[in-house]
Amino acid sequence: MIYTVELLPTKIRKMGFGVYMIIGGIGGAISPFISILLLIFELSPLISLPAMSLPVLYTIQFLQETHGKLNHKRPAEIRTNEQQA
Repeated sequence: MIYTVELLPTKIRKMGFGVYMIIGGIGGAISPFISILLLIFELSPLISLPAMSLPVLYTIQFLQETHGKLNHKRPAEIRTNEQQA
């Protein structure tokens, strides 16, 4: 979890950590119900878990491609921060 937060830019790190914690709490609250579904219908976990990932697969296609873009801006940001310090 800590490594994942370090991937976020400093400006949105706190908000991103809060979102991670909320999603983790929701997952922790839902997980017992998935085992109860197993008692009702044997294949329900095999259906419900992939069904929960479908919204993620849909929304991820709208993210912008950042390959090669961040590496060029990074050294300039570092130099600016060093000059300010």
